[in-house]
Amino acid sequence: MLILQDYVGYSQYNHVSNYSFEENVICPSPSNNPVPAPWYLPQNVPNNGCYGHACSTSPSFSVPNNSQGFQYTKTGLGYGFLDFCQTFSFEARWYFQTQLSNALEPNKCYYGEFWVSLANASRIAVNNIAMLLTDTAIWSAFPSNSSNLGYDLIPANPQIFNYGNPVIKDTLNWVKISGVYTAQGGEQYITIGNFKDDDNTTIVQVNSGLGTYDKAGYYIDDIWLIPLDSMFLQADAGADKTITAGDSTYIGSYINGINNITWYNAAGNIIATGIPGMYVQPTTSTFYVIDQTVCGQYSKDTVYVSVGAVPLVITNYELKIKVLKTTGKLYRRLMFRILIFKEAVTELSFIQPIQLMQRMKVIMNTVLQMSSL
Repeated sequence: MLILQDYVGYSQYNHVSNYSFEENVICPSPSNNPVPAPWYLPQNVPNNGCYGHACSTSPSFSVPNNSQGFQYTKTGLGYGFLDFCQTFSFEARWYFQTQLSNALEPNKCYYGEFWVSLANASRIAVNNIAMLLTDTAIWSAFPSNSSNLGYDLIPANPQIFNYGNPVIKDTLNWVKISGVYTAQGGEQYITIGNFKDDDNTTIVQVNSGLGTYDKAGYYIDDIWLIPLDSMFLQADAGADKTITAGDSTYIGSYINGINNITWYNAAGNIIATGIPGMYVQPTTSTFYVIDQTVCGQYSKDTVYVSVGAVPLVITNYELKIKVLKTTGKLYRRLMFRILIFKEAVTELSFIQPIQLMQRMKVIMNTVLQMSSL
């Protein structure tokens, strides 16, 4: 289930100004390409080179094609670019920061969310894609590490990141980063980026070749921070799934920061607690129920997992049928040979046994007809 099904309805509660980078737009060009105000880069670098918009006539900063690759916006006409890791520079990072429209209230629950997609020009993908909330603006160390040209690490412990802190590799779809946070009170700045050093960042190579670079660059769009009492955070068991016997599948969500969760199987037995999602491997079709209470909001949800038969895979099969018919002293011999190879007859790789028998019956009838000739 979508958390923010009606973005227009929730925008009045969003504490993030210009959350989709659609206001205060300067059409990007190579010499003038700032991220739209009130966003800025909290580093000793110029505010340039990290924004794309459909109004741009520059191939490097247009939408959906640009120097980072190809991606449509999540919403609107523009999005940001951020490098969450650069392996050619020591601890190099890019960040977006802005002041919230309202300071957070102590002991109040907030739901945070933003969306990312790995840029095609990236050779690596990483984890630690996160949102940091602070009471004051934070800046990278000064003086800068000269090898990073000012794009230095801001070490911190962010509050909003996905459950399990997975590596985000998807270049086709937008991936949601989300979590629930109970405020200390007074937090009024939001920063997006990777706040961990290279030794504490999981780096996975996903690409190579011309047009790619030793970095993990991500498109950024639709950044939200909403008081939880202004919305309803429905329990999310995930979309219904169909799997093959022996396979596993992920159920639930990746929303971090929710601890009061109980999972039940179809028999009503508790199978997990305190986690928003998990992998399951049922042997037969079944369902699972998530029971959730977050900051006084109670809800539950059900996901159905259908388990299908293992597909029949014929890798190398030979059928020989010999038919003998006597006409006087003459013998007529017919040899019918069928060779089925998985590589050559791919359509037979996924037919069920009953369908295969029906197919073979047709073949047998053909053989008998041929033998009468």
